[in-house]
Parts: sequence; C-alpha cells; structure tokens
Amino acid sequence: MDRKIILEGRSLSLKSDQESLDFDYWQGKTKKERLESLFILIKQNVNSGQKMDKTYTKTFQMK
Repeated sequence: MDRKIILEGRSLSLKSDQESLDFDYWQGKTKKERLESLFILIKQNVNSGQKMDKTYTKTFQMK
C-alpha cells in the first residue's frame, strides 16, 4: 500500500472575517442596545471627571 501526503489548505483573512462578524452582530442589536454598549465602553475608559477627547484629525501628505 503506497501512501502519499497531499498538502491542502486555504488562506483566510481573519481581519475581514472578524469585521464581518462584528458588523453582523451589531446590526442585530437595536439602536438602544448599541448606544448602551457605547456608553459602557466610554465609562470603562474615561476617568471620573475627565472629558472625552472628541477631536478628529486627519494628516495629509504633500506630493
């Protein structure tokens, strides 16, 4: 009996798969549940009396 080993496999991008799962998960939640989750995350990451930095910056590269 002659056996051969064949290498099989496929490459998956975990980032895109995870983003898809995250998007589907949050789309299944109501707006109220999404807002409540956002407030919980903010509360966990901002100290008492501290204000959240809401500034948005974008860097441009000159050619």
